[in-house]
Amino acid sequence: MRPAPLPCIDLGGKVQIIDDSTTPPRWKTLAQCFTTDKHARAIARQHNLPGVWLVDDCGHRRYISAS
Repeated sequence: MRPAPLPCIDLGGKVQIIDDSTTPPRWKTLAQCFTTDKHARAIARQHNLPGVWLVDDCGHRRYISAS
């Protein structure tokens, strides 16, 4: 029996914020980018936000501050 092939891991992800203008609050995607802190900070600064959530392809969320 052959082993299963290695999964193809993409370095893409989403930059999201929690949109509380709706009831109930929902996740709002601002951009899709590489999952690096540098790209997430640049997008947060572009939108004048104190921080954003970086979501990778596996579904893990990390908060990234703009500073």
